[in-house]
Amino acid sequence: GRSAQAHTHWVVPNICIQLDIVDCFLPHTASVMAAICFLRLLAGFGFPLFAPAMYSTLRFGNGDTILAVAALLMGCPA
Repeated sequence: GRSAQAHTHWVVPNICIQLDIVDCFLPHTASVMAAICFLRLLAGFGFPLFAPAMYSTLRFGNGDTILAVAALLMGCPA
């Protein structure tokens, strides 16, 4: 939250999120890091396939809201 500011480098929130997840699942650190890398790869592959069409149709506010709700729904089962 606090690290996601306009003047902060983009990598800082990513490091903070990874550290928080690793702290939650300390006995399984290697598996957690592998899962994070795999999900990042999937997002990097899939996002360019649908993002241009989504943002041209819904604009940035609604498109970001849909992504936030999807992230929240994917994170709830964990």
